[in-house]
Amino acid sequence: VNILLLLDTFFTAYVITALVQTAKRPRIYVFALWSSILLTALQWTLFGQRMSMLAPPVILLYWIHQRRPSRTVLALGYAAIGLFVGTVGVIALLVIGQMRGRNELQFSRAAAESKNVVTDKSRGGPLYDAYDQVQIKFDGISMGAFLVQYFGSGTAGFRPYLGSMLALVPRAVLPSKPIPGSVDDTYFGTPPRLVAINVGYDPLTANVGVSPASVEIWHFGYLGLIPLILINVLHWRLMNSFLSAPSLIVRVLAVYLIVVPAFIGFFNSGDIIIMNEERVLALYVLLSIAPYLLYRPGRRRLVRAAEPEPQTA
Repeated sequence: VNILLLLDTFFTAYVITALVQTAKRPRIYVFALWSSILLTALQWTLFGQRMSMLAPPVILLYWIHQRRPSRTVLALGYAAIGLFVGTVGVIALLVIGQMRGRNELQFSRAAAESKNVVTDKSRGGPLYDAYDQVQIKFDGISMGAFLVQYFGSGTAGFRPYLGSMLALVPRAVLPSKPIPGSVDDTYFGTPPRLVAINVGYDPLTANVGVSPASVEIWHFGYLGLIPLILINVLHWRLMNSFLSAPSLIVRVLAVYLIVVPAFIGFFNSGDIIIMNEERVLALYVLLSIAPYLLYRPGRRRLVRAAEPEPQTA
């Protein structure tokens, strides 16, 4: 596990959870939360993760609903967000998709390329290009059918699960640790990359959505649908227990599992769920024992011994 990436993702989940809760907070605190969301979304977008652009609008919609505004305010909020996503979002979607494979993702370059996207008539129209990319990205059914038809049913076997079960083992301890969900122990063997490469996309940057059911059929044939259902039911129960907890930190773990704004954590293949739940349960155990490690009885006795004795008259 990349520890820095894990901590960054956990911090983002904390910001989202703290922002959407109904309790009143100081304005400076709310401003800091929103600033963190916007900066994180911009950072990951410039890294090539276009889905990150949807995080602020999705969180804003939930935040608006939590305040229970009038229908007029709600309609204006939806209209403003829809207009933003349909203009700035579409342009950014095309620009980042074109620049991601050229290692040119810089804000100044992206701004210059945005003008070209809007004015260049030879592209077949920005709206058509954007629809094409969104359709390919989210058409998990067609991409899943390609995975099963091209690579075969039940050909992956248990191997993708092996990396998931070893997710907590540091690579420094086990350098040969396979990539979770991969059939060949590399990132190129995971279904989103595997399908993208074989339909003609850039092997270094491209990935597509693949339906979890197709992934399990690729793993174990149609019998793979049984563990898919069982693992996801247990996964939903765990998320529900975390979301119902009074502790903010425990609810953060649920948001971490949900994966905002893609929401792929609600329903996924068994190997990915096992990987994510291992990490979350490890964090849960660590957070549970942290108070006892920080305030163990021996330390309290030392603190008390260092305190001056009360003087009597």
